[in-house]
Amino acid sequence: MYYKTMPDYHFKPFIVKGGGQEDKPYILRMAPQDDRLEFEWMDLSDRSSRTCTAYISYDNHNFEKREVQSNHVVLEVLPERDGWIFLETADGRKSNKRPFRSGYYPGKVINYNHPDDTQYEFSGRYLGDPSILRLADGTILAFMDTFAANMGMNLGFLFRSDDDGKTWNYVTDILPVCWGMLFENKGNVYILAVTKECGDLELLESLDQGETWHGIVVGRGTGQCWNMGYHKGLGPILRHNGRIWFALEYGGWGKNKFMPVIYSVGENEDLMDINNWKHTAFFTLDGSLEGAEVSWGAIEGNLVVTPQGEIVDILRHGPNKAVVLSVDKNNPEADLKFKEFIDLPIAYSKFYIQQHDGIYYAMGNASPFRNVLELYFSEDLHIWKKKKTLLDLSRYPARQTGIQYPTFFIENNELRTVLRVGFNGANSYHDSNCITYHVFTID
Repeated sequence: MYYKTMPDYHFKPFIVKGGGQEDKPYILRMAPQDDRLEFEWMDLSDRSSRTCTAYISYDNHNFEKREVQSNHVVLEVLPERDGWIFLETADGRKSNKRPFRSGYYPGKVINYNHPDDTQYEFSGRYLGDPSILRLADGTILAFMDTFAANMGMNLGFLFRSDDDGKTWNYVTDILPVCWGMLFENKGNVYILAVTKECGDLELLESLDQGETWHGIVVGRGTGQCWNMGYHKGLGPILRHNGRIWFALEYGGWGKNKFMPVIYSVGENEDLMDINNWKHTAFFTLDGSLEGAEVSWGAIEGNLVVTPQGEIVDILRHGPNKAVVLSVDKNNPEADLKFKEFIDLPIAYSKFYIQQHDGIYYAMGNASPFRNVLELYFSEDLHIWKKKKTLLDLSRYPARQTGIQYPTFFIENNELRTVLRVGFNGANSYHDSNCITYHVFTID
């Protein structure tokens, strides 16, 4: 049931062979905000080069020149405008022309991709599924992937901040990867992910804080979203009872079925030895149960420890309802058991739960849209109450505005959060054009 895979997953950057970009300047990252365009670039034929000319246009015909003397650049641009940028070296080699839109974006933009940008089209045009991790040395890492219907959904990016989230820098492309969740163990960094939608379940490891990656495949999927394979939201990774626990599902929208499953590995074992991994049976939720609202099961689970010291998986199920499954902490291969349905107004979309000072906090969207981000709290994981609204963009068109799929960690009463954002020219609320970083307070 377990397989080895190719050893290297990192590319700086990944270039499609024969696409004409192998020896050109290459824009690695963009982050428009207000009247500025921040970007990072690299000359793929001379990686030590720091100079080029940037050409910017607001009509895609007339371009103005800006001389560039660094690989990390911030340029002034006209606010609230569609624009295009490309780079040219002194010997005439040109980068891809990349579109952008300046103006207001909520939070700090880590990375941006315009819906008309084709640079990553083999994988997708939209940025999704952010994950965030504070390393032991204080560095913050942020991971995200690319997606779109009928595209590969297999390219991810890693960024880092060395100043507590004020600025962000490109680290590497990662491939194949989708829905990746960052975590640290014994000084090494890991990403639990799938290779693509409904693809294989994989674990990637970095021994140098994310610069390089190698990996193993832990379970096989079909790689076909109309069939069955591994699916996962970016739920919290749980350490409890000497093991590291991960919530996933196996299924597909084409089959209208998702089966929750819990994988785990001993925290003192070699995580890259596939023989150390165990998983529960795949759980089928009985759609005839009293309180069930959908027939396809449940997805995007959150593993948490109850006040009694047991493990439960709390999953997205209905418009305002979550399902709770019990996990046997002493037998990682034991069957999952249905516990209850609970009322949770943010459970119609992906939500994220963390415990802090004896209180459980859940972050997600107020129904029925994804343009309001709310924080709920509970003392017992059964009764949830609204704590506060964290971010309200309801004044903008709901179909074009998404502040969604939160992942966060808690420090000093602060919620260090990354969001998948569709805003300011996004294709839709769902087809997000940027990943943003936020610091919210609990109180």
